[in-house]
Amino acid sequence: EDLGVSASGTKKRTGFEKLLSHICQEKVGAIFFLYSSRLARNGKDWHTTIAMCSLFNVLIIDRDSIYDPRLPGDRLSLGMQASFSEFEVNQMQIRAREAIEQKASKGELFSLLPAGFVLTEDRCHVELDADKRDRKSTRLNSSHTDISRMPSSA
Repeated sequence: EDLGVSASGTKKRTGFEKLLSHICQEKVGAIFFLYSSRLARNGKDWHTTIAMCSLFNVLIIDRDSIYDPRLPGDRLSLGMQASFSEFEVNQMQIRAREAIEQKASKGELFSLLPAGFVLTEDRCHVELDADKRDRKSTRLNSSHTDISRMPSSA
């Protein structure tokens, strides 16, 4: 249910909450997954899951191993997986932010353009759209759009 739902803490993840509920109701004997980062997308959720699995005797199974969260060595291994996963996500966010900043510093960063404007084929200039309706809309709204502030070249 939570596929594509952010785990930033601002979105409600009903699927994850159901899983924890089923664990606590002893309806789950094992959790199967390919990647720990797909099950719990942050350390808090992951450690909560490990703790609940330990309390209610639920195994955690991935493509490489079977973990019993009641065993100290397995808990350590699961905790390290969570740390590595969080580190990896953090590194991807840093790289994405740096790539955006680099494009912006070169004048190559474009977000959505207002209606009536398009990027040229070389993606270096902004021009009026060839569509007559879009151009008309642009002229009607020109008092709200300062064309001189829009990037015109890379």
